[in-house]
Amino acid sequence: MYTLIFLIFGLFVAILVSCGHIFYKNIQVFEIVKPIIRAVPFLYEDITSSFLEPNTDKIENYLATNYKDCLINLTAVALDLGITDRKVSVLIKERYNHSFRQHLNFLRIAEAKRLLHSTDLQIKEISFEVGYENQVHFLRVFKSVLGITPTEFRKFK
Repeated sequence: MYTLIFLIFGLFVAILVSCGHIFYKNIQVFEIVKPIIRAVPFLYEDITSSFLEPNTDKIENYLATNYKDCLINLTAVALDLGITDRKVSVLIKERYNHSFRQHLNFLRIAEAKRLLHSTDLQIKEISFEVGYENQVHFLRVFKSVLGITPTEFRKFK
């Protein structure tokens, strides 16, 4: 009897989710409802793959648009996209074979290289422009990624 009620309730929740009446901006809601949705196995894969699983391109587009924000971090990206920190991290690692932080640094350094070649901005201005709050940190990251300092890089214009 209880199993039947549980299955009917699970089916009802699954239908609401698949119709878009419940939005999972906060992943904690999904964690509560997940066992109920799993009670209806034929819908679980459909719902999680099409509605809840984030697209790596979505993460990449978000980062490409927001990498200059000095406050951006793994948690902020996850919250804005409505997924877990772990999922963002795993998807970045699967696609690029490096961590979220490394990927963010690569995006920022690529823009810094472009600015070093195409503008006469001071290195301090470039560091702020690409999302670093601290010029010393920018210099350290730039050198660790490219093996040379921004000043040396600019000389090779």
